[in-house]
Amino acid sequence: MDKYLTLKEIQQREKLVLDYIADICEKNNLRYTLAYGTLLGAIRHKGFIPWDDDIDISLPRPDFDKLIEIMKRNPSDKFKLYTKDTPGYFYPYAKVSDCETRIMENYIEDIDGMGIWIDIFPFDGSKGEKSLHNKICYLLHKCRAASVHSTFPKGRGGNWFLWKICRIIGYKFFLKAFVKLSRKYKYSECDLVASMTNHQYHFPKDIFEEYIDVDFEGSRYKAVKKYDEYLKILFNDYMTLPPENERVDHNLKVIYNK
Repeated sequence: MDKYLTLKEIQQREKLVLDYIADICEKNNLRYTLAYGTLLGAIRHKGFIPWDDDIDISLPRPDFDKLIEIMKRNPSDKFKLYTKDTPGYFYPYAKVSDCETRIMENYIEDIDGMGIWIDIFPFDGSKGEKSLHNKICYLLHKCRAASVHSTFPKGRGGNWFLWKICRIIGYKFFLKAFVKLSRKYKYSECDLVASMTNHQYHFPKDIFEEYIDVDFEGSRYKAVKKYDEYLKILFNDYMTLPPENERVDHNLKVIYNK
């Protein structure tokens, strides 16, 4: 009989993946930071947001590319790297997955062997939220997401006909176009940077120039020194807890893969 992991067990497994990635970054002088809700959890809770069930990190595009290259050259028996070049993988950012677990999805296409993962986001140069570049990236990203939903995502304000067209075209077209356009502006040549999958958030590049150590679940990891500016862009009053009805996880269904 399959054994489903509890939220706490999921968090513990994810931290093992984080340790693996952080160690590679530290040994190779790669700039990484805890990101999004993970950094919020580190600052506000010194660990996971209590109801959260994922970990995100981000790196400037040059460091992201180096990290992927290093992990490809030195594959792990315990953790599996997924990138845009992995057959059947349809995200424009990378994931590193725990090989001893298995994610059970029921609304998107299955990714072979995917277990509990950490998302690794590259930050690229940006021309701002209102730029045509950003708007096209957003459209491509939405089409890519629609193309991997095996059933029409009702209740999300979508259009059945457009969803069907995206399904027919397939994710590979949208993924390739999105990644190419995301990399259009070099990180080193722009004053603004963004992870184009999160098109609404654009950051002054100087936020990512200095790093500090922060506590997260009893260990120390890297974070941008200007975390206050970063988190205010994302969450505004980030130290205030959200209403209880908004404190929800991603409802992951995870089993041991042994």
